[in-house]
Amino acid sequence: MAEGSPAAMGAASGRRALLKAPPTCSGAPQSLSYQCTGSPGFWMNNGYCSWPTDHLVVGTPGGYDYSKAQLYAAMDLATGPSGNDLLKLIYQLVPAMLNKLNLAQGGYTVPSDIEGNITLANQIIGDRVFEPVGNGLCPCCDTSSCGAGSVCRPASQGGQGCRPLSNTQDGIGTIASVLAPWNRAGESNCNGPVGTPVSRPSPPPPSTGCAYTVGYWKTHPRAWPAAANAGFKLGSVFYTKNQLLRIMNQPVNGNGLINLAYQLIAAKINILQTGPNKPSVPPTVSQAIAQADAKIGNRKIPPIGTDSLPTAQTSSLVTILTQFNQGDLAGIGGPVHCSR
Repeated sequence: MAEGSPAAMGAASGRRALLKAPPTCSGAPQSLSYQCTGSPGFWMNNGYCSWPTDHLVVGTPGGYDYSKAQLYAAMDLATGPSGNDLLKLIYQLVPAMLNKLNLAQGGYTVPSDIEGNITLANQIIGDRVFEPVGNGLCPCCDTSSCGAGSVCRPASQGGQGCRPLSNTQDGIGTIASVLAPWNRAGESNCNGPVGTPVSRPSPPPPSTGCAYTVGYWKTHPRAWPAAANAGFKLGSVFYTKNQLLRIMNQPVNGNGLINLAYQLIAAKINILQTGPNKPSVPPTVSQAIAQADAKIGNRKIPPIGTDSLPTAQTSSLVTILTQFNQGDLAGIGGPVHCSR
């Protein structure tokens, strides 16, 4: 049993073994119709060898970068009798994120209600690392008293401390009920011809270099490129490296300015990389960075300052920069994800 394989992780989790091993893939991934949206069962079976990515970053801000094998194992755990509410959310969220990536390859967009629920699900997951990689607890929880799939909300934020993740209190069931029918709605298209992608008048420029996520840069400050160690501007305000790290560790608490700063900091650090890691930057990302700096302007970002922006004013820029930092824009000339 290979370390890191779904079977190995299922055994290590102490929960149960996999119901069945994932399909064996050989050769290049089979292309799917650009209008294909698949259910969890599709992506775990017939569509397993056609995943549009070999990893997904789940949770926000920063999130955790899960491999394809880890995501399969989590969805498999969710189907068993011991699957908790967090895993049941993952069971629909992962296919929705895969469907979104497949549609994007053809130039198609995700309906706004689905996009909103994907975003909300990642916010609820936050910085918890779900099974079989982690135990589903957020860092502020006492692992000796909290069970798997618990959520911790400090009393200072109106929370109840450690408690089980709840369908009713956290909206898990509502999100899953929205994502599930959308996931399976386009499954009949999956076996059809690939078709012609929309909005692609010319081939994208080649993808070069690689990018790291917010989570990596904020936990690996010694890995920052030399040019980033002196600090840089966000908007028109200059921040030292120490200040940038403080911003990256500041809770969002509904402040769109902080969330935008997370991804803008990571994007600027990625671009300052040198050598083989230096990433290619698509025009859409360059424009997003310029627009983000203009949006921030002279506002001072917490905890250095006290300014804020509504999330509605920053969400579209956050999405583009997040995709760049996660290596999900290689299809339009962006970098791939860096191997750690």
